[in-house]
Amino acid sequence: FARAAAWPHAPGAPVLFVSGTASIVGHRTVHAGDVVAQTRETIANLVAVLEQAARQGHGPFTLADLNYRVYVRDAADGAALAAIERVLREAAGPDLRALFVHADVCRDDLLVEIEAGAGHATEWLS
Repeated sequence: FARAAAWPHAPGAPVLFVSGTASIVGHRTVHAGDVVAQTRETIANLVAVLEQAARQGHGPFTLADLNYRVYVRDAADGAALAAIERVLREAAGPDLRALFVHADVCRDDLLVEIEAGAGHATEWLS
């Protein structure tokens, strides 16, 4: 398992893939039951991945550079979907490129999980 993978020699621009990321610190889920706090923690984890990639010479990428696939546990919860989108848009900017998908999230106590990528064709939005 890898948190992320970079391909710095891709034709055109460097490529970054970030695997499913959630509100997990260490090995512990944090903010159980709070979709806004889980989304913020997930974004903080994504930023940490971007910073590590930059330290290793990949990028720099920003949250605004990424395409997102957002997995949500309860697709019928319109308020939760709106909150996730609002928090993600606040962090990534107004030109957010995100696809929301109803799916089983990696742990029972998680409400949201996010994959992201940059520098490649956006199969994310199909």
